[in-house]
Amino acid sequence: MSTNDPPAVGRNAVAQVTQSFMTAFSDLLVMMNDLPQRGDEVGYHWTLTGADMDQEGRETGPHQRVEKWQIGCDSLICSSQAHF
Repeated sequence: MSTNDPPAVGRNAVAQVTQSFMTAFSDLLVMMNDLPQRGDEVGYHWTLTGADMDQEGRETGPHQRVEKWQIGCDSLICSSQAHF
């Protein structure tokens, strides 16, 4: 998945993106960093860390992705910001 990909909308699309991370990172680790609240919204800030794999299954080095979600009063993600 790249920054130019369209947003994952719906459970199946989110599951496919999640599976792509689980496949790409052999030692996937997800860590919750913060759970800030602003008004009716709650943020979920997390870090994904793992060793990236090339096409032949060799590790190409450690990578880290930091993501911040804002969750609205409807319990759905209303925004997502990520960077590597």
